[in-house]
Amino acid sequence: MVVGDSVAFGHALGLSDWASRTRQLAVTNHAQFGCPIARGGTHRFLGEVDEFPDRCDWAPRFGPLLAAEDPHVVVLSTGIW
Repeated sequence: MVVGDSVAFGHALGLSDWASRTRQLAVTNHAQFGCPIARGGTHRFLGEVDEFPDRCDWAPRFGPLLAAEDPHVVVLSTGIW
């Protein structure tokens, strides 16, 4: 299971491509574009200051994702956020 921001999304795409060719693992992609791992706050992007949207709060999502998927490995990756 891959979680994080758009950087994580790219990692999940690469892993998924490799997994489909080798059939050695299954990859689920739960990355969210423009979302930090931390909760809330503001960010500056392209000169604009804005609040992170509510959909970026991992607290209510991560536990249910773990319970539903029961992954062997979790890859958490984040970039500029």
